[in-house]
Amino acid sequence: MSSTGGALRGGRGRGGGAGWGHGGGRGGGGGGGGGGGGGGGRGRGAYYKALYGGGGGGNPKRARIEGDDTPSSSGVQGRTWTDRPWTALEDFFSTREGASYPAYKDLLGHSWTFPPFAAAAAARGEGMQPSKDCCWALRAHSIQSDPFAPPSHFEIRVPHAVSQLPAELWEGKGPSRFRLTALADYFLRALGESLAKASLQWEAYVRSSNGGGAGGGGGGSGWNSAKGGQLEIDGPGQQVLDRSAVRFGRDGIEARFRVGLPARGRSILGRQAHHLLTKIIPAAVEDGLKYTLKRDEAIWTHIAALEDSYALTSQLHSQNLVAFIGNGSILPRASGASDKPMSAASSSGEEDGGAVEFVSPGSLETEMRLPHRGSVRGLGLKKGTLTVLIGGGFHGKSTLLEALSRGSYVHVPGDGRELVRTAESTVFIQSEDGRCVKNVDISPFIKNLPSGKPTTRFSTTNASGSTSCSASLVEAIELGAELILIDEDTTAANWLQRELAMSQLVPNEPISPFVEHVRELVGKGERSVVIVCGSSTASLRHADHVLLLDSYRIKDVTLEARKLFPRSEDASVPTFPVSTRSLDLSSFPKSDGGYKGAFEVPRGTRVLRIRDDRRTTPTTKADEEQNEALPAPSDEDLSLQLSRCVPQLVHPSQARAIAAILNQLPLRAPEWTGSDPSLRGLVDSIDASFEGEDGIEMLQDRRGGVIQGDWARPRKVDIGAVINRLRVVQLK
Repeated sequence: MSSTGGALRGGRGRGGGAGWGHGGGRGGGGGGGGGGGGGGGRGRGAYYKALYGGGGGGNPKRARIEGDDTPSSSGVQGRTWTDRPWTALEDFFSTREGASYPAYKDLLGHSWTFPPFAAAAAARGEGMQPSKDCCWALRAHSIQSDPFAPPSHFEIRVPHAVSQLPAELWEGKGPSRFRLTALADYFLRALGESLAKASLQWEAYVRSSNGGGAGGGGGGSGWNSAKGGQLEIDGPGQQVLDRSAVRFGRDGIEARFRVGLPARGRSILGRQAHHLLTKIIPAAVEDGLKYTLKRDEAIWTHIAALEDSYALTSQLHSQNLVAFIGNGSILPRASGASDKPMSAASSSGEEDGGAVEFVSPGSLETEMRLPHRGSVRGLGLKKGTLTVLIGGGFHGKSTLLEALSRGSYVHVPGDGRELVRTAESTVFIQSEDGRCVKNVDISPFIKNLPSGKPTTRFSTTNASGSTSCSASLVEAIELGAELILIDEDTTAANWLQRELAMSQLVPNEPISPFVEHVRELVGKGERSVVIVCGSSTASLRHADHVLLLDSYRIKDVTLEARKLFPRSEDASVPTFPVSTRSLDLSSFPKSDGGYKGAFEVPRGTRVLRIRDDRRTTPTTKADEEQNEALPAPSDEDLSLQLSRCVPQLVHPSQARAIAAILNQLPLRAPEWTGSDPSLRGLVDSIDASFEGEDGIEMLQDRRGGVIQGDWARPRKVDIGAVINRLRVVQLK
C-alpha cells in the first residue's frame, strides 16, 4: 500500500477547521419532562414514591443544574439545544440519584460539551473546562421510558479540529461523495470496536462498584438488580453502505448510537450514569474517532480500496459491461452463516487447503484502469448476453452466482470481493411459493389457464413456484433490471424448461418455459442473463457464453457446447414486453403524516410489520371480474419476511430504511412521483434523492423528530420488490 499512500498523500498536513455552533441544531422541542414526587430511596418503594409523590411536595432531588434555563422535554417538536459543560453532569446526576426513571428526560434539550481528550482529563480528575471554539458535543435525542425499554438515542458531534483529521480529507476542491462514504464507513467500524471495548470497561466498573449487578446488559432479571449500560451502534457488515449511524462532513463527524441509562428497579443510578456519560463514552469517542499516525495507513487503505470499487462501477457503463470479476478475487465465504471470506485455515474441502483465487478465462478477460490499483484484469460480461454456468456439484457454480448477486455493493478491504462489480440493478430470481401478485402481465410465461382467467393483469394471494418466478421476472424488468441471475436449484423446474417428450405427452400446458423466451429477455442489448445449470441443457443452445466450473476454476467451453448444441439463431426475436403500473396511495395504511407510520422493522430482524386497522381491501370492478378478489388483511398479510423474498438486502438497516420510505410515501408522493407516477418512476425518484448531498439523511424527520441512526441505503430495485409484495396496498 506504500505506492497508494504516496499517490493519496501529496502535501497532506493535519488540519483543524471550524467546529459547529453548538447552540444550534436540528429541529426544536418544547414540552414538560417526567419525574415526579417524593423520596430518594432505591427499588420498588422509591419508584412508586417518586411516581405518585410522598409527603407532599415534589422531589427535592429534581433541582435544576446551575444556569439551566431550558425546560426539560420528553417530546421532540420545537426542541432547541442549550450548551452545558460536561462538568455540570455531576450536579445533574447527583440531584437525580434515586429519582424516578423519567427524570432522565431532563437530559433532552442540552448539548453537553466536552473538550479535546476529555476522557483522559476526566479519568485524571482534572476537571478540564471546554474551549468555546473547539469542543465536541453529546446530545440525547430520545430517552427510553423505563430500564426495560429499548435504549435511549444519543448523538455525538466531533469537529475535525478535535479529531485532528488531516485537512486534505475534507478541504480543498471538496471530496467526492464516495470519499465521504468511505470515511464514514471507516469511522463507524472504528467507533463500533471502541464501544465494544467500552462495554467491557463498563462491566468491570459495575462489578467493582457498590452498585452491584453484572455488566452492560444489567445485573440480572430481578426487580432490584441493576439495569442499563448498553452501548449499541448500528454495526456494518462486509458491504459499504450510505448509513445514518455515522456521517462525515466538512465540519466534522456525527455518530448516533444507543445508551441504556442505568437504574435499579425504576430508580435512577446517578453515580453510574455520571460515570457512563463522562468517562466511559468519552473514552470510546476518543479511541474511535481520533486520528493517529498508527491509524493513518488503515484510513488511506480504506479510501483507496473503496474509491477503486466505485471507479469500477463507472467503467462498467463505459465498456458496455454488466459485470466484472477481478483476477485474484476470493469468492467463497467462511460458512453458510458468515459473509466473511474463506481463509486457508478455515477451509478443508479444497485441494490446496484454502480458497482458490478467481482467474478469468482468456477469452473473456477485460482490463480496467483504477485510480489507485492501476491496471487490473478480470472477467467481463457484456450487456445483451446470456451466460450459462455449468459444472459438477460443489465445484463453485452457486458461489460464483452469489458473488455476482452481491456485486452491486462495494465491499470492505480484505473481503475478497473488492473487484467484483455488477450493474446496480442486478436481480436474483427465485421461487416464492405463496407470495402475492398484483396486476402483473405474466402472459409471456403463463396463459390459457383452465379457469379461463386472463393473465395480462394477473393477481393472486398464493402464487405457485412457476407463477412467482414469472411475476418476479416481469416485475424486475419493469423496475429496470439490467442483469438477471437464476439458479436452477432455487427456481421452479417446470418454469425453466420442458422436455419434448413431456410436451408430447401433455400437450395442454399453460406454462411457456423460460428458455423459450431468454433471447427476448436479452433483446438488443437491454439486459443480460446469467443462469446456473447443473443438469438441464435446454439453455445451452441459446447461450452466448458457456463457462465450466471445475474445482473452483473457470474455463470457457462455449465452442465445445456449440458442437453438442448448435446455437438457435432467430433474427426475428420479438421484444419482451415491459409492464407499467402505478401505486395506489389511497390503499396505504394510515400514518401520522409520514414519519411514525404503519410500517416498521423490529430491531434484530428483517421482518417488515404493518399496522393496519382496516379489515377490508377495496378492489375495482375490473379487478373483481378479471382477477381474484383480494381478501381483508389478516395477520399473515401484515408481515413480510424480507430475508426470504428480497435476498439481496444485505443488512437489517436497509429494511428499516425501506419501512421509513413506505411511511413517508403518502406525505412525499408529490416530491417522489413528479411527472412520472409509475412504480418505476417512483423508485427512480427515490434513488435520485439518495444521490443528493444528504444521502440517507433525506429520510430524517425535519420537523424536529428523533434522529435515526440505524438506516442504510437500499437499492431501488429492492424498494420496488418490497412494494410488489405488500398485501395491504394496491398496484394498478
